[in-house]
Amino acid sequence: ADYDDMMNMDVSLSARDLKLAQGSLRMAGDAFKVLKASVKGLQPKEGAPRATSFHYDDLAKAASLFTRAAEDMGALCVFDSNQCPAEAAKLVDGLASACEALRDISGGAPEAEEALADARAALAGLPA
Repeated sequence: ADYDDMMNMDVSLSARDLKLAQGSLRMAGDAFKVLKASVKGLQPKEGAPRATSFHYDDLAKAASLFTRAAEDMGALCVFDSNQCPAEAAKLVDGLASACEALRDISGGAPEAEEALADARAALAGLPA
């Protein structure tokens, strides 16, 4: 019943909160792009540095961090928008860590780096 109540809840957002929600969606899309690039980047490219299990572990931890942050941002936009920018910063930190791990594993992933740059721009554009 609680889930049904939440799904049927009437939510109206202020202009600030709407901008936070839009930025959050943009950043969630960036997180998805990095996740997709991470799957492609699991196989080292020829000439890339030799990856260790630690590099793969770093990538997994980073993916967990930015995935959790993206999920939390969605809820925070509605329930506690003041916490949204801090969660967005965690998401960007996770994306940066994932890009670093991808550089170590496969020599880098341009689409992940591009998504990271977009997420940083979205973070900078979030209202305080």
